[in-house]
Amino acid sequence: MTNYSAEDWRERAEQARSRAKQVADPEAERIALEIAAGYDRLAAMAAKGALRLASA
Repeated sequence: MTNYSAEDWRERAEQARSRAKQVADPEAERIALEIAAGYDRLAAMAAKGALRLASA
């Protein structure tokens, strides 16, 4: 399993927000924004060093 940095998670969040702007369906947009918010939370945890993923 790969360990992702806070910057990796922030980049994923930005990608999800960008995709949310491109969809016409409001529900799909809402879901993409929820995913982005989740990535933001992961970025915050990674920045604090609280997110430890096991290496396989």
